[in-house]
Amino acid sequence: MFLRKLASRLSKPASGPPAVHLAAFGKHPGWNDHIDDLGLSTPELVATKRLIYVEGVAGNIDSGAWDALDAGARLEGFDHLFAWRLAGSQVLAGAMWSSSDGKGRKRYPMVVCAQLTGVGLAWALHEALPVLMRLRAECPQADTADRVRSLIDRSRAGLQAQVSAAEAQTETLDPAGLLRALAARPELGPDGLGLVRIMYQCERELPAYRTPKSGIVGRSSTFVVRPQHLRVPLGGDSPEQGLVTWHRFMLTQVDRMSPVLAIVPVGQSWVDLIVGEPTPAQFFCLRAAPKTMPLGSDIPYSLDPEFVARAVREIGA
Repeated sequence: MFLRKLASRLSKPASGPPAVHLAAFGKHPGWNDHIDDLGLSTPELVATKRLIYVEGVAGNIDSGAWDALDAGARLEGFDHLFAWRLAGSQVLAGAMWSSSDGKGRKRYPMVVCAQLTGVGLAWALHEALPVLMRLRAECPQADTADRVRSLIDRSRAGLQAQVSAAEAQTETLDPAGLLRALAARPELGPDGLGLVRIMYQCERELPAYRTPKSGIVGRSSTFVVRPQHLRVPLGGDSPEQGLVTWHRFMLTQVDRMSPVLAIVPVGQSWVDLIVGEPTPAQFFCLRAAPKTMPLGSDIPYSLDPEFVARAVREIGA
């Protein structure tokens, strides 16, 4: 499992000054087929392309999984932001949108992805997402491959200047405060019931990734480590806030060494969370509407009183 090994290798804080890498891949009219790899200069970015694009997107296209969905059960096209948090102060932030190649084939998206080292998640997304969204607006207007390369190079240099001026950062987490704030959001339902359901889903579906804590299932060699998907409400007033909030939430639920990918479909009201190294099945969520994949906060689990009492204590409500 590449990401598990990678997280282990990066478990120590990253040395050196903050740094950034910026890559692009997928489809664009400047190329007659898939884009020549642009900026895939690190193992993390190579793995991102493989897992999200080569295996995830292509796997669901080749299998016909998205085509089999009715119109009301499927998102039409791609328009997503994502954040992947790895150990060692490594953050991957990306944008994906519907595109085509020079021959007019439109089934695959274009993806731009920034890897930032030595900065906190919130800072990384605050600085990187506007750059990625600007590329999302400019790249479709670029009519040649050279123009796209120029846009990527310019954006990389600008982001590097911002990152170089930043001080190395560490983030502190207030679990109880975070959970209370989430529980109070209207999209989590009355009395934070939606959050309790999501916490139950984490305990039930993620035993191999759980952080050992009093009264909660911990790691065990008997657990089979499979990637898992959860869908949650946006949990913020913007996609950026939603990505940061749910990454922080997952730090209260799973071991810090567990890779977590958060994906927001722009203009929609949910976040998809993938824990572990994804397979194509986990990326089915990219085009699946809530009619197909409901939010965990809406699933009417039978919650036993002991679990509810424990969750309420954690939330501090």
